[in-house]
Amino acid sequence: MHQKMKLTEAEREAIAAKYQRRIIELGTPIFGPPDGDLNIVPFADPKSQEFQRRIMDATLGLLEAAPPLDEETPPHRKPGDLNRTAERLRAGEVDLPDPSLDREEVAASFDKHAEFARKKVAFGAEMDAVANEALAGLLPVLLALKDFATELLQIVKEWAREDPDGPAAGYFRDMNRAWRQGAGRAGRRR
Repeated sequence: MHQKMKLTEAEREAIAAKYQRRIIELGTPIFGPPDGDLNIVPFADPKSQEFQRRIMDATLGLLEAAPPLDEETPPHRKPGDLNRTAERLRAGEVDLPDPSLDREEVAASFDKHAEFARKKVAFGAEMDAVANEALAGLLPVLLALKDFATELLQIVKEWAREDPDGPAAGYFRDMNRAWRQGAGRAGRRR
């Protein structure tokens, strides 16, 4: 069994650039081609860049902790159980199914799988934290947009009251109907 080396800064940047290009490739059919060079960071907002950095760091940390692909994953064991089994193997308290295996290598494998399981949990927690912060930052914008739409509806309503036969009355009916349907409330039955 071989030990996995930590990624160098150049390797981390290469992986980050690869994922940035992939994000742009996936977004091009939806949003159109990006302006300028493909090596740009797709997010210009500093908060978005922080989110992107946190996502990349968490992803790279998870990839660095991954055990080699040729190792069999222990079945449904908690990280603490894996660490305790590794310690018992090192102490000679547990017999190996195959005596030709090296106890230290098997114990190191259990420790690596335990570390990976912990990193998966940390990765999920970091993704949840980033999503919650992004949504919390978006909430004031959505509330401001709702307030703007409400004020606009009130202005059109006043115009419709001033001139019931004018074009504002038709706009108000259409806007009010759309507002009520969007809010899940049907209009009056006649």
